[in-house]
Amino acid sequence: MSISSIARVAAGALIISATSALAADLPSRKVAPVAPMVVPAFTWTGFYVGADLGGSFGYAKDAVWYNGVNYGSKSFNSSGVVGGIHAGYNYQMGAAVIGAEADLWYNGVSTRTAWAGTGGATGTLKNELGWQGSIRARAGYAIDRALLFVTAGVAIAAPETTLSGTTNLGGLTVASSATRAGFTVGAGAEYAFTNNWIGKVEYRYADYGTKTIAGASAAQGAVKNSAQVNTITAGVSYKF
Repeated sequence: MSISSIARVAAGALIISATSALAADLPSRKVAPVAPMVVPAFTWTGFYVGADLGGSFGYAKDAVWYNGVNYGSKSFNSSGVVGGIHAGYNYQMGAAVIGAEADLWYNGVSTRTAWAGTGGATGTLKNELGWQGSIRARAGYAIDRALLFVTAGVAIAAPETTLSGTTNLGGLTVASSATRAGFTVGAGAEYAFTNNWIGKVEYRYADYGTKTIAGASAAQGAVKNSAQVNTITAGVSYKF
């Protein structure tokens, strides 16, 4: 091999070595992998507020008493619209969810009818539920964003009972809308459409017991009123 050939081979080797070294010094063009987005699991734990709207189906019974004698009773069945607000707190442990909730509603159940009792006694009876509220415990089972629950607690209302226009009862009149407490039980289902907005449907039964309402006149008379109500509502809540 001639000297010129050796020189050419050496020069080529030097160029290749220099190119490799330069390439090693250049920054890598590999793109770093994008970390997968982790979506946090939904939890029912937290405070919430919301509103409800639905239908109400009420039952009431009035027994008219005068001078210690029961002159007969009258039963009422009526329906109306119910709506209001609620607020509460849930705590989730695995699939179990426990919590507490309070609500305040206006109930449109109202009846007014003529009454005829024994001994020719007559009059006009009116029953109206008006506002109602409750404070309840809740317990449920969560299936991801769905929740099935039962609820029970104290129910509060001020049913209005009126007896007027009486005959053969010494002009007896009765009018009262005193606040009284009872109990309520129910069940329902909720679904979280987002991490904050939740829809629900619920059935509840409330019993406000029996109250004796003394006559407003000098006559020795009274009306014993009992009241119960069933409600079916749909609602929406915002969870914080």
